[in-house]
Amino acid sequence: MKIQKLYQIIFLGLCFSGVVYAAPDVAAGKEKAGMCFGCHGAEGNSNNANFPILAGQKPYMDSSFIASQVLHN
Repeated sequence: MKIQKLYQIIFLGLCFSGVVYAAPDVAAGKEKAGMCFGCHGAEGNSNNANFPILAGQKPYMDSSFIASQVLHN
């Protein structure tokens, strides 16, 4: 029983040892979002029907959508 508890503690320690929390870099975010502005507009309101409006979407919906679009397209 003690060995199992030890393995659980080691496992949890390894799971959380690689987690790093960093302050957001607003300037870097603006620089990276620059390519998005061309289609979606600087405020996320697209004037073109071919590009979705990103402004005003609920965070739980748009974050996964944006991540999937950026990573897979």
